[in-house]
Amino acid sequence: MLSCTLDIKLKPRAKREKLVAADGLHAELAVSAPPVDGKANERMIKVLAELLGVPKSSLEIIKGQTSRNKAVRVIGLSDEAARRKLKEALCA
Repeated sequence: MLSCTLDIKLKPRAKREKLVAADGLHAELAVSAPPVDGKANERMIKVLAELLGVPKSSLEIIKGQTSRNKAVRVIGLSDEAARRKLKEALCA
């Protein structure tokens, strides 16, 4: 089964939710939710799923549950497809 791992730097409590930067499989993502009770993580998963065009259930935080720096496994996308989708989302 295809999968890849993204390194995400999460910026909670942002005014606007957006992909701030992307370089290969490394990305910086701003979300409006606060880093309280996992709300920022939940919002990050939702926003990433929309950006990558995969269901939320295909995303799993494998490192950094309580940190701003996270590793997120994406099931169903190759490294190349994930890079392309992040680049497209950044340019949009």
